[in-house]
Amino acid sequence: VIPEGGENLARGVGLLGLSEWRFSKTGIVYLSSYTDFPVHLTLPKAEDLFSEWLKLREWDVKVSPPGRIAKQILKQVGGILGISSLANVRVIALLEKMSEGNALNKNEFWGEILQIANQAKYTRDPQRVLQKMIDADMFRLGVEIQCPTCTQHSWYSITDFDYKLRCMKCSETFQIPAGSPEDMKWSYRAHGPFNLPNRAYGVYSVLLTLRFFSPPLGYGITPIMSFGATRGNKKVEADLGLFLRETKFGQSKTHLIFAECKTYNKLKEYDS
Repeated sequence: VIPEGGENLARGVGLLGLSEWRFSKTGIVYLSSYTDFPVHLTLPKAEDLFSEWLKLREWDVKVSPPGRIAKQILKQVGGILGISSLANVRVIALLEKMSEGNALNKNEFWGEILQIANQAKYTRDPQRVLQKMIDADMFRLGVEIQCPTCTQHSWYSITDFDYKLRCMKCSETFQIPAGSPEDMKWSYRAHGPFNLPNRAYGVYSVLLTLRFFSPPLGYGITPIMSFGATRGNKKVEADLGLFLRETKFGQSKTHLIFAECKTYNKLKEYDS
């Protein structure tokens, strides 16, 4: 969705021939002076477009750290459709339980997956549920092993695992107990941004709100996630901003939406 605007918005999104471009309620208009002149248009990124629209209104925009995390998770799950992996209260609870490097042994982890599959909307096959999460790089398989020097346990991914390891706690090098494999425990850990505390700093609720407004409802959207904006002495923050285009009976209308997103919490007066 591209909001209404003229030459300034065209300049902001990097178009050439600024005076020929218009952004109307019904879409992009190019005022061509020639019948056979080629026109090249690169679709601007949603965040850049939204930021430029705000800048034209003299707001200085900066995406916050949670906003950057949200973008990374969105990329990791494969876009808006992949956010469905988070649309289960037990998935959120499991990610919270495994945040900050907390590993679960394979039996305990599999028990959690079975409960998630029982609540799944479209498939109740736990293998498929788990594979979807693995494909999204939400979890990684590894081995938890005890250091013979400091007796502390450390987790190693499949990539890092070898016959000789360096202890994560005391930095001593040791040989794995190859002769007694039962002393090595297969386990899973949350990976990347899914390993962050506080439900990835509140990002899951932002992504699920974005999903709510996304193509399943038939709307076109241009979002920006978790940002702050200043204009003079005035400061505002939003967990999600988006242009939403609603089309009914051939008529389109663009809405501007700002959202405050909470996880298991209530909105307060200062959130408005």
